[in-house]
Amino acid sequence: MRHNDGMSFPLGSLSAQGSAAKAGEATAAAASVWWRRRGLWLVLGGALWCVVALALLTHSALDPAFSTSGGSGAVRNRAGQLGAWLSDISYFLLGYSVWWLMLVAARAWLNALASRLRGELVWTPRRWRERAPTIAGVVMLLCASTALEWTRLYGLEARLPGPAGGVLGHGLGGVSMQWLGFAGSGVLWVALLVAAAPMALRFSWMSVAEAVGERLDRLRERRQERREMEEDQRLGEQALREREAVVQTQRHHDVVHEPIVIEETVME
Repeated sequence: MRHNDGMSFPLGSLSAQGSAAKAGEATAAAASVWWRRRGLWLVLGGALWCVVALALLTHSALDPAFSTSGGSGAVRNRAGQLGAWLSDISYFLLGYSVWWLMLVAARAWLNALASRLRGELVWTPRRWRERAPTIAGVVMLLCASTALEWTRLYGLEARLPGPAGGVLGHGLGGVSMQWLGFAGSGVLWVALLVAAAPMALRFSWMSVAEAVGERLDRLRERRQERREMEEDQRLGEQALREREAVVQTQRHHDVVHEPIVIEETVME
């Protein structure tokens, strides 16, 4: 029996191909399951964001929570007792700067929704490595915002369960004021805030400047066009008035004469 060289395979190649095919099918099945679950996580994440935002918006110092025993009566927070505790702890730790986290979370949720609509994968290990600058930006943004809130917006303490800027702002603001003074700490934290905002919210100040410039250019062009139209209209009305004045002048100068009668003289 003759051996067919064209149909020879290395030892174990068929089993390796079968294993690779099975692994590919398993990966595709896992991706399909994750694809369906991701929609559920988006819905749950959006609902959670709304609950947290409601708790922060309806925070009341009269509700019993972490930093206060509260007063008598029903819980005033619209998210219930859990919302009262959540808002109290959030404001106690970060002050009103906690809303930066809400803004970052909303930005991330909208980005995940857009990625799902485009059919892109979102939660992958590579994406987690790419999110390291964003996480660093969020930390820097919170540090700068809480410190500025404690050093500049201390009038907000009356409406907060703790100091303005929370515990984080109290610690960072105090250290910066001690070593850099009022003006120096302000310059430091403002610069850090400006640098951290695009990292946390994933935008570019250059893009913002270009967008604002384009909007201003469009407004200027529209205003210029409107001025030109108004000027053309004014010139047209002026020309019409001048023409009417000329016509009236001509009418006044025109004299209506009676018909001239020519009499024939008979020569005798």
